[in-house]
Amino acid sequence: MLTMSFLLQYSPRHANSNKALANWQRKSDHLLREIVKFRTYIDSLSAAQQAKERFYAKRAEVEAAKDALSTVDPGRGRRRESDVSPQTLD
Repeated sequence: MLTMSFLLQYSPRHANSNKALANWQRKSDHLLREIVKFRTYIDSLSAAQQAKERFYAKRAEVEAAKDALSTVDPGRGRRRESDVSPQTLD
């Protein structure tokens, strides 16, 4: 589509036609590389965000498991860590 408008702008026999076409092709290639570069960058940022969310979710699960182990178990009469006062430790 752009090539057709380009051909309407310059006739094939015009002296600057080859220069202009080569320049246009070079700019087009550069823009395509930039698009690929930024899409790759966006994909890597998305992957990093997902990895971060997985890491923090796993950390929250581990801390929840630790909290569950440190709470009172009614059948065994364990104390919570927060129930231990400095006087009890002496």
